[in-house]
Amino acid sequence: MCMLIETAAELHDANMELLQKFDRFCNDNGIRYFITFGTLLGAVRHGDMIPWDDDIDVTMLRSEYYKLIKISKQKYPEGCELVTPGDEETFCGFTPMFKDNTKVGRMLKGSDMDDGSGTGRLGIDIFVLDPSYTGPRHVYLTYRQYMLYAEARAHRALPKPLDTSRPRIFAVPIVGFFQFIGRRRRLYRIVEDYWKLSLDLKSKGKVLYSPCNIPDELKQEYDAEWFKDTVYLKLDGVEYPAPAGYKALLKRFYGDYMQLPPESKRKPDHFLLKEFQD
Repeated sequence: MCMLIETAAELHDANMELLQKFDRFCNDNGIRYFITFGTLLGAVRHGDMIPWDDDIDVTMLRSEYYKLIKISKQKYPEGCELVTPGDEETFCGFTPMFKDNTKVGRMLKGSDMDDGSGTGRLGIDIFVLDPSYTGPRHVYLTYRQYMLYAEARAHRALPKPLDTSRPRIFAVPIVGFFQFIGRRRRLYRIVEDYWKLSLDLKSKGKVLYSPCNIPDELKQEYDAEWFKDTVYLKLDGVEYPAPAGYKALLKRFYGDYMQLPPESKRKPDHFLLKEFQD
């Protein structure tokens, strides 16, 4: 029977427990990873998870991810599993997740993690890093990935309306057309094509990107130098690995990252928690 998470404190403790399991699992199996995005920002700015953040973000190079997916499921921590894109019938993004099958939370309306049941398992987002081309070839392959993402959207449990708030004259009909195609393809086939395309972005350059990002963030680039060395930062009193270039990473993605966002933005993205209900 799953435990239902209802408060921010319960979610914080459950996420920290899951991250500790993931950290031990990676250390035991020689897998190098880093905390990133909101989790990294929380460690630097709060010394803990961001109070309104509701999931854990980690990143690793594709070579480390290959180690992860080759590990027998019998070796996973009890109650945990690795869920990769295409493993499930519904599309929740191209981000692999290390999930806790013993704890669930109620989903916010429109959450990408909603499988249609109204609840979702806790999980760690794993952002895989690939070498990236620069210039026209990268632009071309990135836009092909946009189209495959549009196809995959057709397999969402709760279809999300297209964003028409920005003046993109051709975007809405084009995305709608590829969703039409996606409804006629099996999700795992779309996922296969997407990952093959990502692996076509081979380069020996010094720039990385993550194919696991949502389309608007596919163009975001990472300096490979940031990830050459590891430093350790504390979350709730426990040290976790972070890229040595974490300050440059945070500055690129958040600007003045020590500045708190407006109060209206301080709310969870996925889970419905008592403290944040109107």
